[in-house]
Amino acid sequence: MDHRGYPITVPPRNQPARDKVTNPRENTTRLLFETRFEQTGLIQQEDRVRSDAIRIKTSIAVPSLDGVQPTPRIAVKSGSLPEYKPAPLNPKNTMIQSLRLIAITFFVCHFSTAIQADTGKHLFILSGQSNMAGLKPAESFTPAVESKFGGENVIVVHDALGGQPIRRWHKQWKATKDQNPKTIGDLYDRLMKKVNAARKEHDLASVTFIWMQGERDAREQNTAVYAASLTGIYDQVSQDLKRDDVNFVIGRLSDFDMRNKKYKDWTKIRDVQVNVAQKHPRGAWVNTDDLNDGVNRKGKPINNDLHYTAEGYKILGQRFAEAAITLIEKQ
Repeated sequence: MDHRGYPITVPPRNQPARDKVTNPRENTTRLLFETRFEQTGLIQQEDRVRSDAIRIKTSIAVPSLDGVQPTPRIAVKSGSLPEYKPAPLNPKNTMIQSLRLIAITFFVCHFSTAIQADTGKHLFILSGQSNMAGLKPAESFTPAVESKFGGENVIVVHDALGGQPIRRWHKQWKATKDQNPKTIGDLYDRLMKKVNAARKEHDLASVTFIWMQGERDAREQNTAVYAASLTGIYDQVSQDLKRDDVNFVIGRLSDFDMRNKKYKDWTKIRDVQVNVAQKHPRGAWVNTDDLNDGVNRKGKPINNDLHYTAEGYKILGQRFAEAAITLIEKQ
């Protein structure tokens, strides 16, 4: 019996000793331990490193009463070091990762919109005479800016009156010849009344002033004061809104009277409009030469007309929106 109370099997003298035996001739009791190890790598999701079992056989000699100390033996019987093999993709995990990506994307977009809303709204002021009056912002202009900035972040104010000279908006307008105008700056007051009502209790991220006018001044030959009037109206808007970053978009007169027959200063006013826009640090101008051929809003065919076609006004709104968006993005 061994120290645990189990019987000890003694092989015949002519047979070599096997595992778990006692050799009576050496009077040495051997306790043989056999340990099996299975090597595995760190498990993360579905990746698993597998290996064959490494079997280590250890013989530990326990000294007998006569003091003999046999030498321990360690032998690797079989096995090999683990080899990393990436696990194949798991469709379930792929779906989970996709759902996580969608959730993160939604959060980022929603958070970005919230930040933009917190910084204020984009105010667009459209004014001028007949061709601005013919423009309907809801047809093309408003959808374009709302698509860019979000409907909740846009304020559009439209106020125009046909056949009016620029002095009806510029309060500091001064005649260069025998003129005795009855009203100066009254249409600007009407415009700003609408602007102040629309922007009430709103912080503004940007302000863009869009101007389409000049036909009447080309006919009255007011080129000498037109540039000062354009910049004067811009300064009025900036001062009243207490901003120094107002964008300025000007619609240039069309090619209606390029020979200056009916409107003596037609081409001169066109040049002034372009020059003011190009020199202004936040200025831009829009071409209208191709908007006056076709069918007008009344269904009447027109060719090189003073006013624009039904489709021409839609295009004009799109061009105003594109110019305004470009200036805002530069900020």
